[in-house]
Amino acid sequence: MKLMRPWGRTLLLAVRPPLLPLLLLLGTGLGCPSDCLCWSPNRTVSCSSRGLESLPRGIPAGTRALDLSDNRLEWLDWGPGRGLSRRLEELELGHNRLRELEAGALGWLQRLGLGHNLQRYLQPGTLLGLAALRSLELAGNPLLLLGDHTFRSLAALRTLSLGSPELAWAGPRAWAGLSGLNQLTVRGAALTWPPGAALSPLLNLTALRLLAFPKAAALPGRPFQDLSRLRLLEIDSWASLAQLGPDCLQGLNLVWLSITRCNLSTVPYASLRTQAYLRFLNLSYNPISAIRGAMLQHVTRLEELRLVGGRLRIIHDAAFRGLVYFRLLDVTANQLASLPAAAFRSLASLQSLGLGLNPLACDCRLLWIVHRRHRLRFLGPQPPTCASPPSLRGRRLPEAAGSLPASTFSCRRPRIRDKRPQPREGQTVTLRCSADGQLPPLILWLNPRRQRLGHPEAGMSLPGGLGLVSENLGLNPEDRGLLPGRPDPSLTPAPPLLSGPAVGRSRLLPDGSLQITSVRRMDSGTYRCVARNAGGNDTASASLQVRPLSLQELGLAGRSDSRAKAGLRPGYPFDTHTLLVATTMGFASFFTVVSLCFTLLFIWSRASGPIKHNNIHVDFVPHAGGGGRGGDGDDAKFNMKVV
Repeated sequence: MKLMRPWGRTLLLAVRPPLLPLLLLLGTGLGCPSDCLCWSPNRTVSCSSRGLESLPRGIPAGTRALDLSDNRLEWLDWGPGRGLSRRLEELELGHNRLRELEAGALGWLQRLGLGHNLQRYLQPGTLLGLAALRSLELAGNPLLLLGDHTFRSLAALRTLSLGSPELAWAGPRAWAGLSGLNQLTVRGAALTWPPGAALSPLLNLTALRLLAFPKAAALPGRPFQDLSRLRLLEIDSWASLAQLGPDCLQGLNLVWLSITRCNLSTVPYASLRTQAYLRFLNLSYNPISAIRGAMLQHVTRLEELRLVGGRLRIIHDAAFRGLVYFRLLDVTANQLASLPAAAFRSLASLQSLGLGLNPLACDCRLLWIVHRRHRLRFLGPQPPTCASPPSLRGRRLPEAAGSLPASTFSCRRPRIRDKRPQPREGQTVTLRCSADGQLPPLILWLNPRRQRLGHPEAGMSLPGGLGLVSENLGLNPEDRGLLPGRPDPSLTPAPPLLSGPAVGRSRLLPDGSLQITSVRRMDSGTYRCVARNAGGNDTASASLQVRPLSLQELGLAGRSDSRAKAGLRPGYPFDTHTLLVATTMGFASFFTVVSLCFTLLFIWSRASGPIKHNNIHVDFVPHAGGGGRGGDGDDAKFNMKVV
């Protein structure tokens, strides 16, 4: 038999062949319809996949669950001759041809499955007689719209699933009257935005699934702020969803969050900062390329992270810092070459790991998996498999670890082969630096002022604070932790990048060489090449001397003979005759201007006439002194002439 699932899609369990004769015998004794199977203990009747075009007669009285799915029913006649009673609680009508439903005779029904029929509209009053209904399945019907108050009579409803690619509009009060709803699934491919604020009447909602909204490109604002009891949120198949607003999860206390088959290129760190109670996170099938360090530490209760089928290339050190309860990581089917042990807070808490279908480099970085292979449960269709080195290619990591010594998983420090590069002088200079090692090394250049050259940003660091950059592995900046303006907070901060003479004109080539365009004399000096991998470091120096441009490079080579005849030194642009002429012209111009100025002053002074003198009489009264001097009171007088 089939029993009713929680979502109301299946009513009865398949009857095993040994029980079929007994079931038919019981069914015959109870008056079971010839096209159906009946089971008296559970009072269930299954008429599924019988090609029925109408409701069969003779259904036993007292039937509790009736399965009529996968038939050709276009309408239902609930007449008294059909044998149905008011005890019917579960009715499955999925995958038929029903266009309308008369539910007036089903007042005691608790579960109704109408999925994948031909319902285009829910007329007012269609669900009016289903006051006891607790589960309703409408998914797969070509519903065009949901009008206001469509479900207002379903106060007891707890589970609702609806939607189809044709669903184009939902009224702002479409969910009114569903204050007791716990689980809601909406599939609306033609909707341009998710239900958002229209969900505010669903005060008791605990699980929300929003599926197939390909036109929704973002989740701005706080669309779920009124759903304070929501614990499960699933967003699936939003092909245009590229980002989540930083406050889109504000007001929620989620335990389970799934955002799958979308277009997210980064983990939504800002949105997750408010989810301190989140335990299960699923970001599978998104083009996410990196998990940055120490950015998930606010999700302190996180236990499981699944990122399957993405474009993950790197997991930074301390990526799972602060996650005390972290026990499962599934990154199957990505582009990971390694998984550092430093990414985890504690390896002891990790119990399950999905690392298969990745191009893994089986070297010293995976040695921790070799040591813990007996305590880890590997997830996915196949265990981790080595893609390099060639001697281990195709070997499954757990099997190779058991048959090979641990020294096989080693790293050889890089070795710079060209330690005396000969840079070419001129417009563009290339400083050669090539390194090899077991695990391809990363390359960094330092100029004479110890400024990092080759990339404008550096988020990873070498011992001593030297930034580390590389292009020879074909990684994007975000894959290497080189995020513009966002250094990896989990690593030792590198010294700030200063603007130097060659910073803006330098470029790191794929082979590790440094190319500087339009070199200048100030670019001269010693450049250091640093190569590093998990096995260690190696350095080499290159000297660059930039000479001034010659006469030939300036285009003045044709006048060298005439300069020699004039007694010029090489590179001196003027002869004696030219200097004398220029000096004479300068002095003549100066004296001419000075003479003209004095002449104009003389003419102006003569035209002004004689100078007038004014006499001013000043009386001076001295201060009284001691001893009676000056007591005669005579005033001292003098004349002053002002010119």
